[in-house]
Amino acid sequence: MTREEAIEVLRRLPIGVMDLSCEQKSDLTEALNIALAALRGPTREQVEAWKGEWIPYLDGEHIMPERYYSCSKCGNRGYPSKKNFCVFCGAPMTDEAVEITLRRLEALHENDR
Repeated sequence: MTREEAIEVLRRLPIGVMDLSCEQKSDLTEALNIALAALRGPTREQVEAWKGEWIPYLDGEHIMPERYYSCSKCGNRGYPSKKNFCVFCGAPMTDEAVEITLRRLEALHENDR
Protein backbone atom coordinates (compact mmCIF):
# COMPACT_ATOMS: atom_id res chain seq x y z
CA MET A 1 0.00 0.00 0.00
CA THR A 2 1.32 3.42 -0.87
CA ARG A 3 1.31 6.36 1.49
CA GLU A 4 -1.37 8.03 -0.64
CA GLU A 5 -3.55 4.91 -0.46
CA ALA A 6 -3.15 4.79 3.33
CA ILE A 7 -4.16 8.44 3.57
CA GLU A 8 -7.24 7.78 1.45
CA VAL A 9 -8.23 4.73 3.53
CA LEU A 10 -7.93 6.73 6.74
CA ARG A 11 -9.92 9.61 5.29
CA ARG A 12 -12.73 7.24 4.24
CA LEU A 13 -12.88 5.49 7.63
CA PRO A 14 -16.60 5.13 8.37
CA ILE A 15 -16.63 6.99 11.68
CA GLY A 16 -20.39 7.65 11.45
CA VAL A 17 -21.13 3.90 11.39
CA MET A 18 -19.30 3.24 14.63
CA ASP A 19 -21.14 3.46 17.90
CA LEU A 20 -19.02 6.25 19.36
CA SER A 21 -19.87 9.26 21.46
CA CYS A 22 -19.24 12.70 20.01
CA GLU A 23 -16.19 13.06 22.25
CA GLN A 24 -14.80 9.72 21.06
CA LYS A 25 -15.37 10.68 17.43
CA SER A 26 -13.62 13.98 18.02
CA ASP A 27 -10.68 12.21 19.68
CA LEU A 28 -10.48 9.68 16.85
CA THR A 29 -10.59 12.43 14.23
CA GLU A 30 -7.79 14.30 15.99
CA ALA A 31 -5.70 11.12 16.28
CA LEU A 32 -6.19 10.35 12.59
CA ASN A 33 -5.20 13.89 11.62
CA ILE A 34 -2.01 13.52 13.66
CA ALA A 35 -1.33 10.16 11.99
CA LEU A 36 -1.88 11.67 8.54
CA ALA A 37 0.48 14.54 9.34
CA ALA A 38 3.13 12.03 10.45
CA LEU A 39 2.95 10.32 7.06
CA ARG A 40 4.17 13.46 5.38
CA GLY A 41 7.86 14.25 5.41
CA PRO A 42 9.28 17.56 6.56
CA THR A 43 9.03 20.44 4.14
CA ARG A 44 11.93 22.33 2.64
CA GLU A 45 11.08 25.22 4.97
CA GLN A 46 11.32 22.94 8.03
CA VAL A 47 14.72 21.62 6.94
CA GLU A 48 15.96 25.14 6.17
CA ALA A 49 14.75 26.32 9.59
CA TRP A 50 17.09 23.76 11.20
CA LYS A 51 20.02 25.02 9.12
CA GLY A 52 22.81 26.41 11.29
CA GLU A 53 25.75 28.70 10.69
CA TRP A 54 29.45 28.41 11.31
CA ILE A 55 30.54 31.09 13.75
CA PRO A 56 34.22 32.01 14.05
CA TYR A 57 35.53 30.63 17.33
CA LEU A 58 36.50 33.40 19.75
CA ASP A 59 39.61 32.81 21.83
CA GLY A 60 39.84 35.66 24.29
CA GLU A 61 40.28 38.74 22.16
CA HIS A 62 41.64 36.88 19.16
CA ILE A 63 39.38 35.80 16.33
CA MET A 64 40.76 32.91 14.28
CA PRO A 65 38.15 32.65 11.52
CA GLU A 66 40.32 30.47 9.30
CA ARG A 67 41.05 27.90 12.00
CA TYR A 68 38.14 27.33 14.40
CA TYR A 69 34.34 27.48 14.19
CA SER A 70 31.39 26.71 16.44
CA CYS A 71 27.89 25.53 15.53
CA SER A 72 25.11 28.12 15.93
CA LYS A 73 22.60 25.37 16.77
CA CYS A 74 24.34 23.37 19.51
CA GLY A 75 27.27 25.64 20.35
CA ASN A 76 29.95 22.96 20.13
CA ARG A 77 33.35 24.42 19.30
CA GLY A 78 36.64 23.40 17.85
CA TYR A 79 35.95 22.72 14.20
CA PRO A 80 39.15 23.13 12.19
CA SER A 81 37.17 23.77 9.01
CA LYS A 82 33.63 24.38 7.84
CA LYS A 83 31.75 21.15 7.12
CA ASN A 84 28.35 20.55 5.53
CA PHE A 85 26.92 19.17 8.79
CA CYS A 86 27.62 19.69 12.47
CA VAL A 87 29.21 16.46 13.74
CA PHE A 88 27.58 16.90 17.16
CA CYS A 89 23.93 17.78 16.42
CA GLY A 90 23.71 16.91 12.71
CA ALA A 91 22.34 20.28 11.67
CA PRO A 92 22.80 21.11 7.98
CA MET A 93 25.19 24.04 7.79
CA THR A 94 25.25 24.83 4.06
CA ASP A 95 22.76 25.04 1.20
CA GLU A 96 24.34 21.86 -0.17
CA ALA A 97 23.66 20.12 3.17
CA VAL A 98 19.99 21.16 3.01
CA GLU A 99 19.74 19.59 -0.46
CA ILE A 100 21.48 16.41 0.75
CA THR A 101 19.06 16.19 3.69
CA LEU A 102 16.02 16.66 1.44
CA ARG A 103 17.26 13.95 -0.96
CA ARG A 104 17.80 11.55 1.95
CA LEU A 105 14.31 12.21 3.31
CA GLU A 106 12.74 11.75 -0.12
CA ALA A 107 14.58 8.44 -0.49
CA LEU A 108 13.25 7.31 2.89
CA HIS A 109 9.69 8.13 1.89
CA GLU A 110 10.14 6.37 -1.47
CA ASN A 111 11.20 3.21 0.42
CA ASP A 112 8.04 3.40 2.57
CA ARG A 113 5.82 2.99 -0.48
